[in-house]
Amino acid sequence: MDGENRWNWQQDDWRRFRFNKSALDQSEAKFLLRGGVLLGALLHMRDDEKSELTVDLISNEALKTSEIEGEYLNRESVQSSIRRNFGLATDARRIPPAEQGIADMVMDLHRGFAEPLTHEIMFRWHSMLTAGRRDLKNLGAYRTGDEPMQIISGPIGNAKVYFEAPPSAAMEKGAENYISITGAARATATRDLQDLVDKGVLVRTGALKSTRYQLNIEARK
Repeated sequence: MDGENRWNWQQDDWRRFRFNKSALDQSEAKFLLRGGVLLGALLHMRDDEKSELTVDLISNEALKTSEIEGEYLNRESVQSSIRRNFGLATDARRIPPAEQGIADMVMDLHRGFAEPLTHEIMFRWHSMLTAGRRDLKNLGAYRTGDEPMQIISGPIGNAKVYFEAPPSAAMEKGAENYISITGAARATATRDLQDLVDKGVLVRTGALKSTRYQLNIEARK
């Protein structure tokens, strides 16, 4: 790769993801099998045990997400915040802003996973994640400025650049492209979710922006 096109986002076809479906067949089969085993295990759990398992899963996701960014959070504080969001009993500890922010973000995602991704949703998540920060600007917005955003290592003057993000001027367009990749049209998503409701796989609650979908565990008992 030449110096002018060193990074993936500099390639003309970098958004055209391609894969060999047959190479994934075995892994997909294992995933479905283990998913069935997990669902079967859930059928034998009490409601309070299901709630505890949900807290553990969401907490692990929050902690691992933060670790990727080099931030190591307090597990007990994250779990305490998530438990409060679920209305479960917890201690009266004061939750630090970082732990509260990531807990709020994963809970927002958990409750609104069926919502189409938008710029506003990403801004909301960013505001949650950066709660309490005073060293950053453009909170809840795309970054600005000409200084490159890089992942580097090594001593000053001899640092190695492992990755450089797209320039700030390209952030909004890049995010728009990402939304187009990950999202489905609202009509398509609504139709697919309704099909799962009709089949008894999901249960729908609420209406309009308060609509939520949950796995219908009771139907499988």
